[in-house]
Amino acid sequence: LPENFGMADTSARAEPGRQTERFFTEGPAELQAARELMARFSIPRAKARLEAEKARFQRERAKTRTMRDRERKEATDNLKRFTIHGSEVGGERPLHCIAVSPSSGHVLVGSWDCGVSCWTLPALSGAKSFRGHANRVCGLAWRPQEGPAQPPTSFASASADCTVRLWDMDSNAPVQTLEGHLECVNKVAYHPCGHFLGSTSNDLTWRLWDVSTGKCLQEQRGHSREVYAIDFQPDGSLCGTTDFSGIVRVWDTRTGRTAMVLQGHAKEVLSCCFASNGYQMATGSSDNTAKVWDLRKKKNLYTIAAHSSIVNCVRYEPSQGQYLLSSSHDQTSKLWDPKTFQLLTVLPHHSRVMGADLSSDGQSIVTCCYDRTFHLWRKGALAEFKESLKIPVSMLLQKALSAAEAAMRSGMGDARRDSAMEADEGGGGGESGAMEEDQDDDVVDEDDVVDEDAEDGMDEDEK
Repeated sequence: LPENFGMADTSARAEPGRQTERFFTEGPAELQAARELMARFSIPRAKARLEAEKARFQRERAKTRTMRDRERKEATDNLKRFTIHGSEVGGERPLHCIAVSPSSGHVLVGSWDCGVSCWTLPALSGAKSFRGHANRVCGLAWRPQEGPAQPPTSFASASADCTVRLWDMDSNAPVQTLEGHLECVNKVAYHPCGHFLGSTSNDLTWRLWDVSTGKCLQEQRGHSREVYAIDFQPDGSLCGTTDFSGIVRVWDTRTGRTAMVLQGHAKEVLSCCFASNGYQMATGSSDNTAKVWDLRKKKNLYTIAAHSSIVNCVRYEPSQGQYLLSSSHDQTSKLWDPKTFQLLTVLPHHSRVMGADLSSDGQSIVTCCYDRTFHLWRKGALAEFKESLKIPVSMLLQKALSAAEAAMRSGMGDARRDSAMEADEGGGGGESGAMEEDQDDDVVDEDDVVDEDAEDGMDEDEK
């Protein structure tokens, strides 16, 4: 990269005798080094992603249409098996945000009670509390690890107290406090390399921080309203930010310039997420819709009329983008097909859903709600249990027929024994037996006779 990387050089275009000046503020040397690091990190990942995409395309091309349809149906049926696995109370006040660790073994829950709690998955046990903010917690993000199987070590939290705090799992106190924003910090997101952190705020800016030093490398302006959501592309070359005017901006992290501006939402855009393919992006808004954007064409690919209330969270399945998750204040979370945009399944709740996240393998979904509870959804958690309790219809019919047959045999045997006993007792005295039966019918038991005078003295209950 040239020495003047990231700076405008107008000397070559300047007219003789005319004074020139830079049209943007020159950043520090640390910012230039950070952009060089992000460039070296993103280019090999982009190359590997393209090669994997080409190989997948060749595999799909070799399959017949019937095979592709069968695999697609199996995948769709598998996604419909998401059921509730467990629920817990995550705080003393409504929950606002939730995040699953890269290893899928822990989940963070942020609450309006200024605290963060960490739980193990899938048992939802071993709650550990982290306190240090002076106002509600608005955003959470795990720091990426070198390998997805490694246990998490640190995370970041954003708060309405205008600060971002970095935490270590071994300590209850924050490791660092990042100060600089003038108003509420809404969301935070780590760059995929793990060395840098992005944060958005109501002060109309988003900032890029060096995690190791705690220094603010960049204060980026460009939005006209409060900046809310932020997300980094899996390659690390792009960053998306949203604001309350309905604008989505995509930034080039290697140059710091705006790559594109996406317009289409009618109200505040509250969430954004890049797909694993690198060229699609989903956004959720207060206009009750979720939009999918094609970054190659710089336009809206499809608009999903997703919910009956604001869509506060959208998430792509991280590994292969098999489905799109959306959550809303209408007390539901929904799974959508990322290709046909059809509804796959609905996850019902008893309160408005405030946030949602996915495990790295896409097998688990976590949601947090306004009623202070958070929930874990897994594939087949309850369905497998129900299936184990079911008895096949053929077995039920077989048992019913066996029982009826046994009853019939028992009844026939009893009837034969009774007829034989009557024949032995009756012998030749048929007339005398009949006369005795008639006499027995004429005899009335004294206990059955009720005196009319005594009956008149009874009340209704005794009668």
